[in-house]
Amino acid sequence: MNWSSQSYGPDGPWQAVTILVGSNEQPVALYPGASFASTIFSDKICANSTLSDTCYAASAGTYNESQSTTSISLDDADNSSSSWNVFYWAVQGGSRQVRVADQVTLYETSIPNVSFTTIYDTYQTYPNAHSYPVTVGNLALGGPRLRDTTSGLSLNMIASYLYATSRIPSYSYGMHIGSVNPPIPGSLVLGGYDRSRIVGEASSQPLMDSAGVLQIVLRDIGIGVAEGVSPSPSLAGRHRGGLFLQDQTENMDTPLPRLVTVDPTKPYMYLPKATCTAIASFFPISFDTGLGLYLWDRTSNEYSTLTSSPAYISFTFSKDGSTSSVQNITIRVPLRLLNLTLQEPLVKGRNLTYFPCFLSTDTPVLGRAFLQAAFVAVNWAEGENNGTWGLGQAPGPRMKPSADITSIAVRDRAFRGGEQGAWEETWAGHWTPLEDPAAVDHNVPATHM
Repeated sequence: MNWSSQSYGPDGPWQAVTILVGSNEQPVALYPGASFASTIFSDKICANSTLSDTCYAASAGTYNESQSTTSISLDDADNSSSSWNVFYWAVQGGSRQVRVADQVTLYETSIPNVSFTTIYDTYQTYPNAHSYPVTVGNLALGGPRLRDTTSGLSLNMIASYLYATSRIPSYSYGMHIGSVNPPIPGSLVLGGYDRSRIVGEASSQPLMDSAGVLQIVLRDIGIGVAEGVSPSPSLAGRHRGGLFLQDQTENMDTPLPRLVTVDPTKPYMYLPKATCTAIASFFPISFDTGLGLYLWDRTSNEYSTLTSSPAYISFTFSKDGSTSSVQNITIRVPLRLLNLTLQEPLVKGRNLTYFPCFLSTDTPVLGRAFLQAAFVAVNWAEGENNGTWGLGQAPGPRMKPSADITSIAVRDRAFRGGEQGAWEETWAGHWTPLEDPAAVDHNVPATHM
């Protein structure tokens, strides 16, 4: 799949995938990872929005169904009296929308009657009760069925149509969304995956949700340093775990394994307050009650040292659906990738640097911030609702320069990495390990975390 030539905000920057919609091939950039219907913005959104004089959605491209001879409107075209539907972008909001089917063109292949939710007015509301416009829609990569019947009609999805017409070997995909800073190009393969985007082993577990939600048991969250000594006095020892804490009504913070959702269409890491508070205690970050996010203190001496160091947040999951506490897989996300930017319309006047931990009392969600450092793949298994999805450690910016594309067979239930060095090697030259002063002054071995 083609990745867009620019990145998007206002809480990234994030990379997106570009598709061509309609008979006239209108380019639209979307965040990949949704199920069933893709969500795109109508060009009417620029006229309808009362939240801002700037049409932020136009930067990623909008869709005009009247200019496409292959579009099919599934709802009443007169939406002037339509009510707001609850919608969950970065945070909860609402939208006015219609269902549309239209053609998508990929590499001179026309995919007819693809399922779309077309948004012609929308908002998202943060804890400060302010409503903000939305910039980019979401690209569906399939679902537990071969056809999208949620509208009452039977519509195509891109990957399922390509499989049904024998253009790809299975109804599947492999993806690593990468990052903008440092530059890690995105990878999205339909019917296969790039093995060079997996470092070590991947975890493969069954799809447990009929809506196509990717869920896995998260056992722990920790903080560590991959090389050198700790860049912060608050980080002592090789690794600090036990930070995945649950909010309790009796104010008791208890670390417990819990089912979490991995969702590429959401930007943040949506975690219990106790967890975000525990992580924040190690870094120069403070909570912004209006946005519900943590802001980095760029005036702190620790800020630049930490965000350029090999320090990371670790997420330990139950591997391969195991109930054993010893069969786990750990994904490490460097702090370099958790040093993100808030810009207009979320903030006014100047950009702010933030740490993407968002307080949530619902099922925890690990979104794009986490997936910058993780590989994810899905084999929908011919839409029989018995598919498999995979999660693995993705490399850093010094990964192998050439892709190692392998097909996913219909019956494949595992995703395996290629020949890749140690994860730390893929970050060499893109972070700065700190030496132990004692080792420098006295020529003695350094103590590593």
